[in-house]
Amino acid sequence: MREYTLIFSVAGIKGVKKGLLTKTSLGLLISGLGLGITLIPTLIYMAVAEQGIGPLLSQEIFPEVPLYLVLAICGAPVTISGLVIFRGGIKEMIKQAEMQAQLSGVEIAEPSLHNEETFMPTNAGSMPHLPEVYENLEQKSNQLIKENMSSIRVRTAGTTVVCLMCGETLPLGSTSCTKCGAKLEVSSEPEKACPVCGGDLTRAAKLGDNIYICGICFSELEIPPERASKIFK
Repeated sequence: MREYTLIFSVAGIKGVKKGLLTKTSLGLLISGLGLGITLIPTLIYMAVAEQGIGPLLSQEIFPEVPLYLVLAICGAPVTISGLVIFRGGIKEMIKQAEMQAQLSGVEIAEPSLHNEETFMPTNAGSMPHLPEVYENLEQKSNQLIKENMSSIRVRTAGTTVVCLMCGETLPLGSTSCTKCGAKLEVSSEPEKACPVCGGDLTRAAKLGDNIYICGICFSELEIPPERASKIFK
């Protein structure tokens, strides 16, 4: 039944297209007629002002308004009307083309609706209930929002680290001191680790509201109050 509906819809669109083509052609024809009424008398008068029908076109229909000027004024609305009809036909052709494209997409996808292997699971018990799916999605969304709100934002990243044993300045990413051989400190708790160097943020110094300086790589960090309360408790 759906296939027949699609066939009749496409056939109807083709019929409408023929009408639209006639509408656009009519608009062009009316516009051409209007241009002819507007331009031809004026051009004839300019070419043969004193010969043939030139004197007739120069006769004043109204005071200081010759016949060729009246014809030019009358031709302008005709031209505009033809352009409006032509534009309307073009718009309707675009709409019908979009509709046909949508119907074609439905027609192509139609066979998959009857393919039970695609949509029916082999084990009905393996399909989760929709309320459970929505609940899981909501929980994950809330978790991501909380993590984003409590995450540390790096305002200025440091490029060096300092050895806490001897005070030697080392390149960022170093694991041990090249001067004294001591291993550089790395926090064992991810929540208290600097996002730049991995050092313990309990050594960070507070500069202002939610702004801290890492005591190892000297990166400028913005730590939300909720996260700061866990680090500096």
